Amino acid sequence: MKATVHRKTELKLVVNDFLQNGQLTIEVSEAVQLYFKTFLVIQKNVAKDQMILFLKALLPVLNARMIPIPSLNTLILLYNRWKNYPGIMRDLKFLSSLLKTAPSQEFWFLIIQLSGTNKDSLILQRCRLSLLSCIINLGILDEQDVQFNPSIFRSILTHLVREEDETTLRNNLRGDDVHSYNAMFQHLRLVKKHGVSALEIIEMIRIHFAPPSREIPVTPLYKEFIDLLYQKLPPNFMAILYHREIAKLYFIFINNPNLFHEWKPDIGEKLTIDPLIRSLFKDFIVSEVFLRSFCRDTMNAEEKEWFAHVLHGNNLVNAKGLPIELSRRAAHIFRCHEGGEITVTRAIIFSSIDALVHDRVFSQQVIHALRDSRNASFWVKTMHILHKNGLLSRNVTEAMDYIEQKVLVEGIQLDLKHKKIPNLLLDINNWHRQLNDDALKLARSQRLPDAGIDDQKIEFDGKDYEIIQLKKVVDLYHEGKELHHCVYSYKTHCYRRRCFIFSLRLIDAEQEVKSLITLEIRGSQIVQAKGKYNRQPNEIELKLIRLWAQEKELSFVA
Repeated sequence: MKATVHRKTELKLVVNDFLQNGQLTIEVSEAVQLYFKTFLVIQKNVAKDQMILFLKALLPVLNARMIPIPSLNTLILLYNRWKNYPGIMRDLKFLSSLLKTAPSQEFWFLIIQLSGTNKDSLILQRCRLSLLSCIINLGILDEQDVQFNPSIFRSILTHLVREEDETTLRNNLRGDDVHSYNAMFQHLRLVKKHGVSALEIIEMIRIHFAPPSREIPVTPLYKEFIDLLYQKLPPNFMAILYHREIAKLYFIFINNPNLFHEWKPDIGEKLTIDPLIRSLFKDFIVSEVFLRSFCRDTMNAEEKEWFAHVLHGNNLVNAKGLPIELSRRAAHIFRCHEGGEITVTRAIIFSSIDALVHDRVFSQQVIHALRDSRNASFWVKTMHILHKNGLLSRNVTEAMDYIEQKVLVEGIQLDLKHKKIPNLLLDINNWHRQLNDDALKLARSQRLPDAGIDDQKIEFDGKDYEIIQLKKVVDLYHEGKELHHCVYSYKTHCYRRRCFIFSLRLIDAEQEVKSLITLEIRGSQIVQAKGKYNRQPNEIELKLIRLWAQEKELSFVA
């Protein structure tokens, strides 16, 4: 060690001498002279002014206590990195100031190597160096890990932490016992002691420091959460828990931390996030709709606020911004709802209508036909009236299509309270006939917006099928005429991109095409699937639609 320090002192003297005199004028050991002269010979094509700038930048690095005298290869590499990124000298000095023990020559070579050659990429940000110093000082990663897999450090230095996170993260990486990440580091030390591999450790580091959108705010409450989480869950599971899944658990924690204190997760061989979340609610009753939507990330911001309201122990009826004012009976129906593919908003509306009509099939048909939840109060009141008047479930969709067009689009007032159902159905049939008569006159050249979903042919059980978008108004007309339903009336919604219409068709041996099922897609959901006279799809048709939906990343809620 003394010999190394002595050589480093001599090297600093040589560098200073060269900077002052432009050549070597002092006597030092033969080894240091040979070292420095060899470096100058290798860099003989470098302009003298450039070399002087480099040596001036190098001196503070040589003064850093934790940085050993660089090998010749390391010095050459450092010069090449410095040319493109002068800030590397500052970074090396900064990292040296954070380390408690001096790493090896190989460590500094790797750090310099990972700094990159492009000034716009792979630059060592200070927060990343702070993170690296904590990991080294605490013995979480060591020399053997570096030699075994240099990509571990590369991940820390090149992929972790966005620039905008730097100040916040650096302020929380000071190594004291109260910062938000202390529980994280202590756990990493523990799993290292128990033999968890370096690759698993780096994955755990990614969970907490990698960029995807950081949904978890850095607060003292987060430390308590992480501490509890590590007490409850095994290291191997924590090593594969993604950042967004940590965020889900943290959302529940900040709204009801008591669930975690009493939590006894069933830790099996195939532990996954969904049953883990559900295990939190063994003694806390919450709607399956909330749980399913939360686990699948299908909640919007407003629905998350309602979930948080319930997690705080409040009754859903008192939540702000609900699509409809909930009765206590409706809230009870919502709480007992089995979930399925329905969204939270639509489940609330379903519960409101079902609390009035006590007819589950009828209520489901109303939800399937409902396009805009902003009109929820109107539809619950209207369909309650029609149900009392005797409207059957199979006529719900066509009745709602007719009423929407007449009342909400054309602004015509209908006296539905005194309207007899046979007369209403007759009006609907006449409306369909009028639509079909007008359609051909207007529709031949009119095109509809493209959904961006490619047409697809499907071979199933020895038969050929296709699912295609209906991209012309005339296509809606022919589809409605062939299947005897009112899909043509959806043209306005299609024009405004509120929905897109697709058709499941059978292609026979003579290449004749027969429409089977009309599909309505809103957003990323298939909300309606209707056959001839608004029949439901049969078993084979359902399989085809579900296979197609899965491939196109659509959810099937019809």
